[in-house]
Amino acid sequence: MLLDEMRSKLRREGYAYSTENSYCDWVKRFVKFHGFLDRESMLIESMGGLFSVALDS
Repeated sequence: MLLDEMRSKLRREGYAYSTENSYCDWVKRFVKFHGFLDRESMLIESMGGLFSVALDS
């Protein structure tokens, strides 16, 4: 799961526990707001945004 991987990475990098919780809470709210169901849909959505910005330039 995304949050488990994120927590593991933050712990390896030595972030404070409160920072870890803040980051994970932000990600949960972000995912819920956008209605993402899986990692692939998040990737597709973000790549679509990057392409549209690049094409507008």
